[in-house]
Amino acid sequence: MSLEEDNATHVKGDFCKLLLPLVTAHRYDGPTRLAHSEPKILHEKIHYKSYSDDEITRILTTRSKAQLLATFNYNNDAFGHPISKVALTSFVLQNCKY
Repeated sequence: MSLEEDNATHVKGDFCKLLLPLVTAHRYDGPTRLAHSEPKILHEKIHYKSYSDDEITRILTTRSKAQLLATFNYNNDAFGHPISKVALTSFVLQNCKY
């Protein structure tokens, strides 16, 4: 079974939209300066539970680990709290068939 077929069989909704690009996308390995502009986008989308928004998918699937860590750290500094693990966990649980 291919990754695409497995994804379609076991995952539904917004998580399905995110999962395949997350494991197959090319990661942009540039400077971490994007960490200052993208936390606001993530914070807003998560606050309004807009998990299927293309901006979330773009950020999470194309940024390197270093860039994502810088983004999450800057989010914590800018908004006084980390990107909610509860929101992300809720998103995963809503969209997995397991």
